[in-house]
Amino acid sequence: MAQQPPIYPSMAVAPHGVISMHLSTYYPNNLLWPVIWYKANSYLQIDSITFEVNAKNTTNIYVSTDNPIIQEINSPTFRLDYQPANNRLSILNEFQPPNYLNSAIGPSFEKSLDFSTSRLHNTYGISTVDVDYLWANNHGVQALEVSTFFSEMYNRDRAIKLVQDFITKRASRPGAHQFALLAKAAQNVFSANMRMVFVNTVGRSTTILPNSNVIWFDLNQLQAQRMHNNQLPLNMIFEPLQTFLTRL
Repeated sequence: MAQQPPIYPSMAVAPHGVISMHLSTYYPNNLLWPVIWYKANSYLQIDSITFEVNAKNTTNIYVSTDNPIIQEINSPTFRLDYQPANNRLSILNEFQPPNYLNSAIGPSFEKSLDFSTSRLHNTYGISTVDVDYLWANNHGVQALEVSTFFSEMYNRDRAIKLVQDFITKRASRPGAHQFALLAKAAQNVFSANMRMVFVNTVGRSTTILPNSNVIWFDLNQLQAQRMHNNQLPLNMIFEPLQTFLTRL
């Protein structure tokens, strides 16, 4: 039976159009959307990994213990399924689920984001962040974080200015740690090569601008620290969207 095309992540602000479709076309049985559960202390302690299915996100519909990426994860790993009549929590390795996941799959929640923004969530001292896309190809495990600009990146200088504005307003704010955590998870949990890409949307919509440009860079722990210190990442590449897609 042919695999049904997935519905894309709902924890992200919006689907990423041609990027989502490109990855699901080339990696139909291999594309994952992990959620990282962590303690926001000075060590950014990663506590567990979940692969979730809900009404707005079926990327992980075929996740099982047979997946080679999941087999290599040493952290407690689980599948959460919010679809009716399904087993809402499945163990994917030898670890037992923590109490907060048992609460997260309660009947009042339709997705883990509902739990993460609830009062109940605050009692556990746990936070979440998601990796937009995770897959494996001939070069190993790959991860991708996507962010959008509605202001057009018509040349490299403009793109760099927009990235610097993003870093100043978001990545370098006091207490910001999202990119350090993503880089840590990519390296220590998934053994993945991670990239971050900025794309243009049509106005303030969620549609990626056709024939547009992107700017991207490798996101590792050094690059993340630069961003959190209000510095530009090193070795940023500015190129057409279609050229970037061939790299994935």
